[in-house]
Amino acid sequence: MSWSDRTIWYPFTLADGNGWAFGAEDDLRSWMARFATVLKLDEGPADGKRKILFTQHPPSSPVWKYRDLRYLRVWSHAGWPGYLIQILRLQDQGSSIDYFRMRDTLSFLCTELLPSGALPLHAAFLSRKNDGVVIAAPGGTGKSTCAARAPPPWEGLGDDMAVIVRDTNGAYHAHPLPTWSDLTMRGHTEKTWDLRGNRPIRAVYFLEQADHDAAVPVGQGEAAVEITASAIQIIQLYLRHLDTPAARRFRADIFANASTLACRVPAFRLSATRHGRFWEEIERSMASCAEGRGTN
Repeated sequence: MSWSDRTIWYPFTLADGNGWAFGAEDDLRSWMARFATVLKLDEGPADGKRKILFTQHPPSSPVWKYRDLRYLRVWSHAGWPGYLIQILRLQDQGSSIDYFRMRDTLSFLCTELLPSGALPLHAAFLSRKNDGVVIAAPGGTGKSTCAARAPPPWEGLGDDMAVIVRDTNGAYHAHPLPTWSDLTMRGHTEKTWDLRGNRPIRAVYFLEQADHDAAVPVGQGEAAVEITASAIQIIQLYLRHLDTPAARRFRADIFANASTLACRVPAFRLSATRHGRFWEEIERSMASCAEGRGTN
């Protein structure tokens, strides 16, 4: 099994320095182009990248092993530099299925990033003057509202999901991931998210609805538990398709990464009202963190 010289690749490099490239066999080229558009990826060389090739055909050699997801089958073997992801043919071939396959691909990618200290989070991703913050919360709590309401110079880069990676100096950066419900339920198929874009993360916030705006510091132990829960929310569908020992290993890796993140990045409980100025509480808490670092 090898890719063709005619394969069109869509490379990207994350803030941890690791490079990846998506590509597809000819019969999936239009699907791959749509996936690349969603992630704002451009065609380019894949030399030196870890490759993920989409196919509709399983490999014929018995050396290949696979993992089944709901809409995909992931093939690998030790002597092949990358992964094959087989697009399974299903009776239900509605337009949403294409986006579910994209979602499952990124969930798989997130699990591949775990050994380097990465974490997917169920969180809005905001930036201000190159400072990034993530606002984690379950669905329906107000992440999207926060991302939409924060005024300039705040910018909402994502309102539902982000992946946090650690660079070679130990600093954390966030990359936005798509809001899949926009694509599958609301029909906003024109929306895109820049997977290659990232910001350094200065703080993590755990959002809760309240009758006043406030940002209260959270201890490292509590933050680690909350971060773990947020990450599990993102890849729980993936974990359901693993055997129990494998799922347990992934959960252990997630908690270990969450604990390290909680030790290095300050965390806060963010109380937000529907019409308040929650971003001012974020700014105050970020300023207090900066002052604290300056006195150490």
